[in-house]
Amino acid sequence: MKFTIPVISTVELNTQQVEMGGKFYDLIIRYNPRDEHFMLDISRENVVLISGIKLVCGNDLLAQYLHTADLPKGKLNIVDSLGGYADPTKDNFGVTVQLQYED
Repeated sequence: MKFTIPVISTVELNTQQVEMGGKFYDLIIRYNPRDEHFMLDISRENVVLISGIKLVCGNDLLAQYLHTADLPKGKLNIVDSLGGYADPTKDNFGVTVQLQYED
C-alpha cells in the first residue's frame, strides 16, 4: 500500500504520528534555512531512531538504514508529481512534491 504523508511547507516544523508497516512512528519534518532543505527525524515510543535525513527526490530515504532496528521495512520517498526530480522547497512541498510511504 502506498500513501502520502501530509506536510505543510509554510511552517518551520511539522510533527505527526504516522502508521507505517503496522507500527506508529513520530515524524518531525523541519526546514533548515541555512541550506534551504527539509530534514526528517523518525522516532518510536520516545526513542529517536534516525535524525537528520535530508529530504531529496529520487531515492528511498530509508535504504541506508536497513539494519536500524525498529524502522519500517517499506520505502519512504520524495515524489515529484510533475514527473521531474524536484527536491522539496517551501513553495512545492506538500503541493507538487510529496513525501510517500510504500509497504
